[in-house]
Amino acid sequence: MAVSQWAGFVFVNLSQNEPPALELGLGEAPAQLANWRLQDLRLGHRTAAVVECNWKIFCENFGECLHCPDLHPELSRLVPIYSRGLVSERELPDFEPRSDAASRPEAPLRDGAVTWTLDGQSKLPYLDGLGEEERERGQTFATLEPSFFLVAHVDYVRVIRLMPLGPERAEIAMEWLFHPSALARDDFDLEHATALGELVSAQDRRACELNQRGVRSRAHRQGVLVRQEYWVHAFQSWVRDRLATQPSEDRR
Repeated sequence: MAVSQWAGFVFVNLSQNEPPALELGLGEAPAQLANWRLQDLRLGHRTAAVVECNWKIFCENFGECLHCPDLHPELSRLVPIYSRGLVSERELPDFEPRSDAASRPEAPLRDGAVTWTLDGQSKLPYLDGLGEEERERGQTFATLEPSFFLVAHVDYVRVIRLMPLGPERAEIAMEWLFHPSALARDDFDLEHATALGELVSAQDRRACELNQRGVRSRAHRQGVLVRQEYWVHAFQSWVRDRLATQPSEDRR
């Protein structure tokens, strides 16, 4: 067993073989989130729920937004490109790269919105150290495959951890991290900061459970991916590559 830490998070590798360096699994996350200074943030809220689906179904749901217009009306109003079933403006048929493409958000929040809340506003000071592009973006995603996701905003960071509990059951745990000075404020409004995230998670859990029912059906043979599900295809390829090297009893 190997234990390593990054930015205040502890990672445990239970493999009996020599585990690879943690840095290989972190990918681009340290660079993407460096200015958020995660190690300085503190836990302000935590929720956990059991979802009746295979863990891979949840991962696939997380990687596409075809379901967003119907399933997440509140989120789709906050992130307009989501209302079109897309995760990035680069997917638009008429998208044309611009000279400022590197600094232009690919999934910007609606005009006037600054963070993930039901009204798009923040009641907290922005985290120190963020650059202009990071503040303008309003949301920065980092994925540590296969089961750890971070979503960073101007005023807090949300962490999602996925834990398989069986072939058709998993636990979804979410944590909201804030700067200690924000937590110490007399006017700290926890519900305002967390309501949208909790709502979106509940909507996703329901969709994943319905998906699991369909997969369980005797009529089900295989699904079909459309072009917007390129991340889902990449995730499925990632799973297949690792299943090919795992003992049969570990494949579920």
